[in-house]
Amino acid sequence: MKGIMLHCGSEAIDRSQLATLPLPEPKGPRHHIRPVIDEVNEVTDLLSDYGIKLMTESYGVKSDKDTGMPAQFFGLMELDFSEITNDDYALTIGLRGSYDKSISRGLVVGSNVFVCDNLCFSGEISMRTKQTLNINGRIRELLSSSVAQIPELAFKQDNRFNRYKEVDVGKHGVD
Repeated sequence: MKGIMLHCGSEAIDRSQLATLPLPEPKGPRHHIRPVIDEVNEVTDLLSDYGIKLMTESYGVKSDKDTGMPAQFFGLMELDFSEITNDDYALTIGLRGSYDKSISRGLVVGSNVFVCDNLCFSGEISMRTKQTLNINGRIRELLSSSVAQIPELAFKQDNRFNRYKEVDVGKHGVD
């Protein structure tokens, strides 16, 4: 899928495999292990609340070289906005996080999202949080706030892309 790059030791997996990843032990008293699938399911539920459907999704996991346990995860969800926009483009959600405290949990949304296992992570809407003891108390609100911005972003994107299509480049001196 366009927008996700797994080339630094990560392995592509699907949602069912993501749900069965073993959970490592916490790295200390303030480190809370939250299953990755929880974020994926919460985002999917929030999208459904706004009537937004998923077109495609892909995930990757990078394991710790010493223990073989999952350490980092990456994901991309392409959204279906066919009722709002035309089929020339889509909005995408990028996800990432870790069980080993190497990267914070994050979500990005945009028309040109990039998620890479070399830790590049970009989009127009961005949310990040550490995986500490209180993650369960704050992540739902952070995810909800991010997803709530998607319909407006889709509308703005559709208007912007339609204006691009109306420009006759030849009239502006560009051949």
